[in-house]
Order: sequence, then structure tokens, then C-alpha cells
Amino acid sequence: MNSNFLHRIFGFLNVSHRWSHLVGGFTVGLVFGFDVALCVAATLEWKDCQHDRLNAPYGLDCRKWIWRCWDWTDFTLTVAGGVLGSLIRWWVIGRFM
Repeated sequence: MNSNFLHRIFGFLNVSHRWSHLVGGFTVGLVFGFDVALCVAATLEWKDCQHDRLNAPYGLDCRKWIWRCWDWTDFTLTVAGGVLGSLIRWWVIGRFM
């Protein structure tokens, strides 16, 4: 692999601590399964939107604000980590149980 490609991947994951979303989703998916990882991803993004809405200018419509503050990259990385963790969970449980 090209080291420039790896540098770009790790640079992407370092922005706004995206690696923590991937690792957190993986851990939740590994321990609890995919459905809980999906709920955790949505809950974290909802929490971020509510926090940002409190700091927004007065009179801002919440229905419009939710789509502007929702970070789809963080949500997708958390879900992707949950998928990987739940696949390993499924493989381990299916193989050893």
C-alpha cells in the first residue's frame, strides 16, 4: 500500500476524533450487538444536536436545525464500527457456542 494513502486515512480519522466513533461503535457492537450500536450512534448524534441547538441564535426552527447539525460522518463511523463488532460477535458465538 502507498504510505500517502495510509496518511490520508489516518488524517481523516484524526479529524474531530472520528477514530473514537469507530472504536466506540466496535466496542458496543462486540459486547451488545448491532441494534444497540445503531441506537447508541443515533443517541450520540441527537445529543450533539441538542447541545448545538442550545448555543444557536434565538428563533431557530428545530426541524431545520436538526438536519444542519447532524454529523453523518460520525454517525456512519459509529454504525460501521458496530457492524464490525457485531460480525465478530456473531462469528465467535456461532463458532464456540
